[in-house]
Amino acid sequence: MQIQDTPRATQTWPEDIGLPPGLPEGAEIQHVEFVTGADAAQTTLMEFKEPHPCRAVLVAGPAAAPPAGLTMLLVPTTDQEDPELVANVWSWVEPGVPQELRSGLLIMLQGARIIWSPGRAGLIASAERLDALRRAVIDFSFFDGEARRFEAELSEAWPHLEADTPLAFRFDAQAMPRRDELARRFQRVIGLRARLVQISPAVNSPPVHPPTLASQLKERLKERSRLAERIEFIDDQLDLLERVYEMCGHRSSEHVIAQNEARLEWIVIILLATETVALLVDLMAANRI
Repeated sequence: MQIQDTPRATQTWPEDIGLPPGLPEGAEIQHVEFVTGADAAQTTLMEFKEPHPCRAVLVAGPAAAPPAGLTMLLVPTTDQEDPELVANVWSWVEPGVPQELRSGLLIMLQGARIIWSPGRAGLIASAERLDALRRAVIDFSFFDGEARRFEAELSEAWPHLEADTPLAFRFDAQAMPRRDELARRFQRVIGLRARLVQISPAVNSPPVHPPTLASQLKERLKERSRLAERIEFIDDQLDLLERVYEMCGHRSSEHVIAQNEARLEWIVIILLATETVALLVDLMAANRI
């Protein structure tokens, strides 16, 4: 992964994601999107290689919905422990959510305050630390977004799994029209498994030593979001899906083989019967002679 330091750009933002009141001078909002390609006009903040080539770029308008985008509120200040400031930033990160129902993460690190939720993050720190914190938040958000993609795709797969599981034990002629569909689902599971293998090393990589501000924030976010445990749970689910659809494949192949063997047996029987009839005809003709 390569990181490129670039100056931050201030934009004019829509009211629904505008700056909250009471922020220090210099506070700004940045929109970041994770794209497979970037044109020359876009500022590239970070580059990722796994599980697919991707760039984190600044965009001039509202970012895409997570996990494809991230909107950050950067607040440079020397008074990082101001409770009113933290409350305002948190209300921006999770707008309209009562305090008791908030699910965002609050990380306090070396005086900085980082509030993160899927798609939004607020960074409260001294100006010289914001770039390092921004890189860490972008890095974590990318891999958290990939985990959420897995979770979304797996949630869609469960209803199909419940309907397909009986075919792993019994496959008959009525199930034959579903054979191609089952094969596509198995291929999809293998594709997810391949993506997971690519992302796992980055998620489970050991902490950087000596630790930096950015590396410590990444580790805190991974720990608080239970990212490694989620990846492990995804792996368990994929293992189950893979076994079920592999068994479906075996049963369908066995059914096709059994059908072919039955056809061959009938062909042999018909040939033998034909040969027997021909022999009888020959015998009857010989007896008349």
